[in-house]
Amino acid sequence: MGTPTKEIMMLAYLAAASLAATQPIVHEDKVEHQGTSYQVSYRPHVTTSLRTIGMSAGSRPSTQQCRWTATIALDREIHSATGERLAKRLPGAERVIEGYQPGHCEQARRTVETQIAARIESERGAVLAMAQADRSHVLADIDAAHALALN
Repeated sequence: MGTPTKEIMMLAYLAAASLAATQPIVHEDKVEHQGTSYQVSYRPHVTTSLRTIGMSAGSRPSTQQCRWTATIALDREIHSATGERLAKRLPGAERVIEGYQPGHCEQARRTVETQIAARIESERGAVLAMAQADRSHVLADIDAAHALALN
């Protein structure tokens, strides 16, 4: 199947892809600016890394653990009534959560995904606070996009 590092990277990619595809919108807002209505939505973007530590030697008890880290960033999308779309990952709006699960990461993948999803849900308030703190930047980004479009 390849080297252990390649296997772990593949598991990390699969976990991140499956989590990113299922992340719900955590906050939506309507903004009126210069006579145009905009729908603003925020969705967490999760990047996950998995690493198996310890060993499993034959008939001896295993000391393997799957250590995981999930970085939660926040993606913002602004949609206008005319179909224009402006997407951005908010800089500095990241939270890191960590945990572990006994066993090799390959066998613990589903359990780890469940743990990460539960921790993301428990961090929902912090993600919502990041979205609300961004409110002042929304109008500036709309203005910047219009300025670029006019040039």
